[in-house]
Amino acid sequence: MIIIRIKEFIDHHKISISKFEKTIQTSDGTIRNAIKKGTEISSKWLLIISDAYPELNMNWLITGNGNMIGEFKKKSLEDFSIEEITTYIFKNKEEFKKNTVYNLLMESELKDKVIETLEEEKEKLLKKAKQNIK
Repeated sequence: MIIIRIKEFIDHHKISISKFEKTIQTSDGTIRNAIKKGTEISSKWLLIISDAYPELNMNWLITGNGNMIGEFKKKSLEDFSIEEITTYIFKNKEEFKKNTVYNLLMESELKDKVIETLEEEKEKLLKKAKQNIK
């Protein structure tokens, strides 16, 4: 059964069922309930799972033949559009928030914005002071 192999894949990747469900953007409990009840999932999820986990050998998932992890070409960022990258970051923002480099970049951007705002306010105050002196 496909659902049993999905559970094997989740276990192999040491991720929670909930994380898997979030990654494929299904309702909380959809996969968990199918595993618990031993029922199959809708075929529409196979394409979504394939896109979300390109390393997963779909032949293995569907038939049980071959290896769980297939050969796949790693992509570089140049292979993705800005929209795809932005969507990925947005979908995985909680994971990014745990990343120290991400946090440092966000702090840096925030500091830059504060500095920019303060410089703008300084210019306004200087302009106002010059007008008051005249």
